[in-house]
Amino acid sequence: MVSLTPLIDVVFILLVFFMLASTFVEWHGFPLDTPSPDSVAEPDEPEILRIQVAADGFQVDGEAVLEDRLAERIGEMVAADPRRLIQVAVMADAPVQRVVDAMDAAGRAGADDVAVVRDAR
Repeated sequence: MVSLTPLIDVVFILLVFFMLASTFVEWHGFPLDTPSPDSVAEPDEPEILRIQVAADGFQVDGEAVLEDRLAERIGEMVAADPRRLIQVAVMADAPVQRVVDAMDAAGRAGADDVAVVRDAR
C-alpha cells in the first residue's frame, strides 16, 4: 500500500508557501505634486501656507500646532484666503503616517491645492 503522508505534506507546504507569497491587501496610491525645494513663488501667485511635518509634531507657518487642532488651524488660514496654496514640508525624520495625516487634515479643512516638498533644513 502506498502512503499518502508525503503527498499531504507537500500539499500543505505548497499551501503555506502560496499563502505567505500572496498579498491580500489592496494598496491605493495617490499622486503627489512635488516642486523642487528651491522654487520661488511668482509675485502674482497666491500666498503659500507652509505646514512643517517633523517626528515631534507639526508647525503651521512657524507656529507649533497639536495634531487634533491641525485641520481647524488650516481651515482658519484657508478661510482667510481661499486661494492660498498649502505646502507640506517634510523633515528628514518625519514618519510617512504624519505626512499623510497632514495632507488629510488639509483636505478636511477644504484646501484644494496641496503640495509636498522636502524641507532643506
